Amino acid sequence: MARELTWFGGDGWSQIINDRAQGYRVHKGVTGLGKPPRSIVSETSPLIDGEDITDEWDDPRTILLPMTVWGPNNAVFLSRLRALALSLKTPGELELAQADGRRRRIRAHYAGGLEGDESRDLGGDTTWCRFALSLRCPDPYWFDPTPVTPRWSYSSAGTFLGDPFFPLRIGSSQVLGPATVNNAGDVPSWPEWTITPPNSDLTLLDRDTGSSLALSGAIPAGRSLQIITEPGDRQNIILSDGTDWWDHLTGTPVFWPIRPGTSNVSVLLSGAAAGSEVALSFRPRYESAW
Repeated sequence: MARELTWFGGDGWSQIINDRAQGYRVHKGVTGLGKPPRSIVSETSPLIDGEDITDEWDDPRTILLPMTVWGPNNAVFLSRLRALALSLKTPGELELAQADGRRRRIRAHYAGGLEGDESRDLGGDTTWCRFALSLRCPDPYWFDPTPVTPRWSYSSAGTFLGDPFFPLRIGSSQVLGPATVNNAGDVPSWPEWTITPPNSDLTLLDRDTGSSLALSGAIPAGRSLQIITEPGDRQNIILSDGTDWWDHLTGTPVFWPIRPGTSNVSVLLSGAAAGSEVALSFRPRYESAW
């Protein structure tokens, strides 16, 4: 199979957009699939040659897709074009699937291209149109759509199995022990944690950096606790019934990421018993789509 570009719209509509048989084609000239753009802050001084780099970071990226949408008649053409346009009203995800099976996705916002230019060479008034679809990606990194999902579960035997033997088992009334978590990505990933009671207190520790996230209190029976560490609007600590649990944080909490390579972590769930479980989920992130 040749590589496939698929758009997953925020409205639930999805389409392989380089599938000619379905009326969508992406032409040569795509830009923005590689490393993200980078900002560099520098200082100069008359006392030294050149400059001193004081800071640098990756910027949001823009992906440009030269496209054609067509149909066997005007009605089919317009329905295909409209479906694509409507799917771009809210943020979605662009996926690049390679011939070897690797897949990378990126979250994207529509930034332009479907304004309706009906110039002679662009069509639009018959059975086809050409345009350059522009997608803005606030997070410049691609991610693996299949998450990594290790689990720590209670065992009366108290056995703890490290990577790669999942699920991990723990006992002695607490989920306790070192484990290794492998992140195949290029940049840090932000994990989501799901904790199933019984329990009394919880501590999630990055043993390589010393960063920890601790919460006090017992999760009510029949519910679970979700911790989303991604910075920004998505970051949250919430019970499965929607109850806010931010006020259960203790100490100096750090919403630490899973770094590329091997990370050494520890999970402590005091008061663990039959049914107790801590589940970790993260998606490796990459600088480019390949």
